Amino acid sequence: MYLETAEIGYAENHLYAGIRESLDKLKQQGKYRMGVCTSKRADFACQILALFDLHEHFDFVDGGDVGIEKWQQLQVLKEKGVITEKSLMIGDRYVDLTAAHRNGLQSTGVLWGYGSRAELEQHSPRFLFSEPSEMTQI
Repeated sequence: MYLETAEIGYAENHLYAGIRESLDKLKQQGKYRMGVCTSKRADFACQILALFDLHEHFDFVDGGDVGIEKWQQLQVLKEKGVITEKSLMIGDRYVDLTAAHRNGLQSTGVLWGYGSRAELEQHSPRFLFSEPSEMTQI
């Protein structure tokens, strides 16, 4: 039942305005390796990226597992050399920011997701973006 619901539900995702253009520009600039670190299962995350034809923008996709917290995902990515201390975690919830800080990474909060300005500011992100286009200016 869960798998069936999840498979139907993934198609209900949508892109926030400006995301595609910003990811296109970041990819074109070629200054950064970009990846996805999500609490979703990796196969679902890949399906969502494929749905929007965005998979080629990312160098890796790391999905969560039951009982694994976001900070632990980042820790493993660091241990494997997938990310480094120079990596920047971009997220819309406090869990993304605290996971970054716990792993010695800088963080960026984004206001077009689920978290509020107050929630994100409370966790001291290096940057706090209101619009996706701001990501292309770092």
